[in-house]
Amino acid sequence: MAKSRMASSIAKSPCEIRLATPDDLPGVAALAQVCFPQDNGTAELTELWHRSGMAAYPKTQYFVAVREGCIIGYCSWSFIGGFHSGVIELEQLGVHPDHRNQGVATVMMKEGLTAVRAFLREKTGRELHAIKVDTATDNTAQAMYRRVLGTEVEATLKDFLFGNDEVIMLKRFSIGDKE
Repeated sequence: MAKSRMASSIAKSPCEIRLATPDDLPGVAALAQVCFPQDNGTAELTELWHRSGMAAYPKTQYFVAVREGCIIGYCSWSFIGGFHSGVIELEQLGVHPDHRNQGVATVMMKEGLTAVRAFLREKTGRELHAIKVDTATDNTAQAMYRRVLGTEVEATLKDFLFGNDEVIMLKRFSIGDKE
């Protein structure tokens, strides 16, 4: 399907980043089971969860990182409050353990964000207002979210998911900011 607007930076990335297609569902679900086994328990429920997410396109947009024909990472971006709000959430980001610390997550976030921003501009003529990320307080990826997305912790939710505290991280953009 879509190798679209991301083609220019693919050569620089450690893998190919592209918009996910329905054919990617088994690979995304299998990877989610490895990265987030606590989320859905069974492979069947994990596949159902991600099938629902992919079916929500364009509200939710999945991207995959592919190396040598295998999905090694995925991320999903979701619009919050309608397209005109300009608010998106990095809903989930997973990279196979064998491919971590190689820049895959960074490239997926950047390429996905670029594509979602372009979609917003093309469909609504609006710019991004904010990026939201929810993550566990002890998730070491917080530093990456700060560095790559510019998000900062705004709030902490106590005993939220699986008995753990979660932080809400935000990056707000000024009107006309095309960063």
